[in-house]
Amino acid sequence: MTNFVAVLGNPQLWVEFPHVEVAALTTGAFFVASISAYFLLVKLEYRSWFTPPFQIPPLVAAIGSVLVIVIGHEQAQHLITAQPMKMAAAEALWHTSALHASWSIISLFNPLTHHTWFSIPIPYMLSILAYNSLSGRVMGITELQHLYIHRYGPGYYVPPYW
Repeated sequence: MTNFVAVLGNPQLWVEFPHVEVAALTTGAFFVASISAYFLLVKLEYRSWFTPPFQIPPLVAAIGSVLVIVIGHEQAQHLITAQPMKMAAAEALWHTSALHASWSIISLFNPLTHHTWFSIPIPYMLSILAYNSLSGRVMGITELQHLYIHRYGPGYYVPPYW
């Protein structure tokens, strides 16, 4: 890094950093609540120690969960215009979606043949995340690779999709 001010001026930072920070806070709150709940239910002799740490984390986890969704939605809308290849790779979307793009909870695929052999999609969800609409095409990895070769010259522009 040669210019810290340039990093702060990167618009991608202001959608990714809050999402990661709130997700970390939410994860920590769930962890503390889980450990406290265990000791409250199983180790009764420690009840006085673990009652206070159990009171605030569920509230933090609930608020954090909502914020992670809202900030993640903003991040998806920024990503679809600023880095469409990153969005396609994150979804293992090999070819441009039809009018309605599904968001995959999980996808198992063969990276050599680009064949997805198992996926749990939520219909329309990627279109909603990207465009606030039930309809919206999301470009796929293959089409974006061809577009980037045409635009920027020879090269492999696909980020890691694992």
